[in-house]
Amino acid sequence: MGVLSWITKRTKTEIINHLWLGDMHNLPENKDMIINCSIELAKKHFKPQKEKINKFNFYQDGITTYATLPDRPMYRHIDKEFISKILQLMKNSLDMGKKVYMHCIYGVNRSASHVFMYCVKNNLIKGNNYKESRQEFLKIYPDFTPIFGWKKLLKKDYPYNNLTPE
Repeated sequence: MGVLSWITKRTKTEIINHLWLGDMHNLPENKDMIINCSIELAKKHFKPQKEKINKFNFYQDGITTYATLPDRPMYRHIDKEFISKILQLMKNSLDMGKKVYMHCIYGVNRSASHVFMYCVKNNLIKGNNYKESRQEFLKIYPDFTPIFGWKKLLKKDYPYNNLTPE
């Protein structure tokens, strides 16, 4: 069994009503919006314009919004304003009753971090600090594995109400 074999078995999970989280292979059939949190997948999808695809930007194609997030950014390079925009896009879509599916490649780092922040910011999971909230989120989504800058952002900027550049 390979190191990443457990990731390939990731299934989509409904985190809250109408908000799904998973990997790039398990798109639910009944969805109104897909938020793809991977710069790699955006570059693959928009191949002719690949060189024009920038980090921390939105690109639209049908019901899919590509929020181009790097997999392993350093904390100081994360665009917190852009993160706020993603969280607001999620909120607006869910408030309109849309069925939203969040994913990146494996569904454990970028997209999972954003769903976690959304749940914390909107008081959908319990916890008084990052560690407590993470434990609650792991009960819903056990494969949550933030890395590098994303992990530091989750710890340092908890509870995500003031995501502004330093």
